[in-house]
Amino acid sequence: MRMKKPAYFRIIVPVVLALVAPLLSYTAYQFVTFNRTEELIRSIYERNLDGILFSVNQHCWDVFRSYMTETQSRFEPALSGDTAAALIGRFAGFADTRRPVSSLFFRFPGGATTGLPLSAAGPDVDDASAREKFGVVFSGSRAALERNVRFARTGYVRPLTARWLDRPPHSIMLFPALAAAPDSSMPPFAGLLVNDSLFFSDVAGRKFGEMDDGELVFAVRRKNTGAIMYSTAPLTQASFEKSGPFWLYPDMELLTGVAGTTLGQLARRRSARNLLFLAFVNIVLLAGVAYRVDNSPVHETRGSGLGLSLVKHAMDAHRGTITVESAPGNGSTFTVRFPIRQAPA
Repeated sequence: MRMKKPAYFRIIVPVVLALVAPLLSYTAYQFVTFNRTEELIRSIYERNLDGILFSVNQHCWDVFRSYMTETQSRFEPALSGDTAAALIGRFAGFADTRRPVSSLFFRFPGGATTGLPLSAAGPDVDDASAREKFGVVFSGSRAALERNVRFARTGYVRPLTARWLDRPPHSIMLFPALAAAPDSSMPPFAGLLVNDSLFFSDVAGRKFGEMDDGELVFAVRRKNTGAIMYSTAPLTQASFEKSGPFWLYPDMELLTGVAGTTLGQLARRRSARNLLFLAFVNIVLLAGVAYRVDNSPVHETRGSGLGLSLVKHAMDAHRGTITVESAPGNGSTFTVRFPIRQAPA
């Protein structure tokens, strides 16, 4: 005769159902709000990309500040009337740890200009034509430079960046050569001649690489032409969905996106993956509730589920085997075999 179900069974089943029901409800809710979840995931990725662009900009700004601070600290003693040769000596080794910097210009209040070549690979800056070109750039930007001087007197130094060469691409970054700008007149100005390609790869690209786990792409694009000046991936594999200004380069913008896909596609895949996981968990839980079916006319099926594990452990320890033969309605036959070895004499 079938035994009566124990009291704890009537307690366990409602508890299990109480745990499963909220999960089922949540899964149903996720299916209903699939589009909203997709938009949420997309917005999270967009904020992450915005944060990456901000971090790259901040890092590039900090690197420029380090260039500027070192330039000012080496230049200040030169006010006593150092010659160009003495200036070159003061800046010896400057470019050794600042690979993007090719050369330096100094413009004094009287209009005199000195060019200091810092890298053999940089453009020629110590001839008359280079000094004249620097003078043209300086004069054409005088109003902006005067504004920057006013900012510098309040403690905020922002460089004025202008294009110098297209091939190889170089830009010049102008800033006051003195850490404390005088209250009257124009102070001496320094101009860092920077190899753009090296700055984009060694500074901006390296910072991006520290934050990327292989899923993203990054590029620098010229605004007026749309030309990609630097990219971490082949352009055929890049999809740039977020852009932002490049603080140090007003004529450039920073781009980033997801490699090989779009934010919409990525968000859709992540949402679908979450739903599949929830569906799988639901199936496992429901299967676990329905698995223990008692067809025995003699006793209630119960146990902890450790039987097979214990039997296997015993068989392995004694190098034995176990087989089973079973047929519906006829019962099951378990055969256990242990190897017999003669005891040593």
